[in-house]
Amino acid sequence: MAVALAVIRDAQDRILVSRRHDQAHQGGLWELPGGKCEPGEPALDALRREIREELGIRVARAEPLIRIPYRYPDREVRLEVYEVRDWSGEPQGCEGQPLRWVSVNELDGLDFPAANGPILRALQLPARYLITPEPASAESFLAALERALAQGVTLVQLRMKQARPAALIEAAIELVHRHGARILLNTGSLTPPPDADGIHLTAAQLLTLKQRPLPADRWVGVSCHTPAELARAGELGLDFAVLGPVQTTRTHPDAAPLGWDGFAAACESAVLPVYALGGMTPADVGTARSHGGQGVAAIRGLWPEPVDEELQ
Repeated sequence: MAVALAVIRDAQDRILVSRRHDQAHQGGLWELPGGKCEPGEPALDALRREIREELGIRVARAEPLIRIPYRYPDREVRLEVYEVRDWSGEPQGCEGQPLRWVSVNELDGLDFPAANGPILRALQLPARYLITPEPASAESFLAALERALAQGVTLVQLRMKQARPAALIEAAIELVHRHGARILLNTGSLTPPPDADGIHLTAAQLLTLKQRPLPADRWVGVSCHTPAELARAGELGLDFAVLGPVQTTRTHPDAAPLGWDGFAAACESAVLPVYALGGMTPADVGTARSHGGQGVAAIRGLWPEPVDEELQ
């Protein structure tokens, strides 16, 4: 069963949610507005119809955010989620359902159906995920990181495999937080400093895990290369993945690229947000979104100075 859902934001960037009637499936829980697609009905057409019937507004423009397949004990659903970029009218509960405008940070405090977990995380994740290069020097590394943050980066993977200077790690964490951004550590350790926002795992680490390595209030990302690895990340309840290489890269010229069709096919069955990795730049965000991705992850494409390939 396909279900089309809408992320509708107001001028304060709050998101509109509604509460399900008590007698409905998953009754009493909060949800994004939308509803079931009729047989043969395109998801975007269903979204426009459902939003008009439920809220009395007309959707002028919407873009795909995430697609989530989910199996409940009594049914299977495929959630097709769209960011509504342009709409007209004043939302109201046309079917008697309570409505509420909430900030992204308030979403975690509401009870949503279990299938909505990856959607809520997708709403908290940006479209660009910066992966830092190995630092040549602390001073130049921190200066470049600050420029990236000033250019709007809000999620950083601090990737340090060749050296793990504690002072530099702490300085990077403090700098990222000063800009209101989040930072995940990819240093080989599953126990990051308490002031880090979480960790980023390699595919090799993923395959050794029996359970999620950190509590839900700390993020866990992972690098994946196959649909099987994406499936394992979903089973462990990880927050997001990067998948690649989508295109040929200078650092891994012999790796066979997935291409956008391969990326889309892998995302089709993923139950968590997925970033496209490999040859990505900010200009590829729209393409990644249209192929089922959260956005793009990159080192060279997001780092504001040339990257020393010998260090990577």
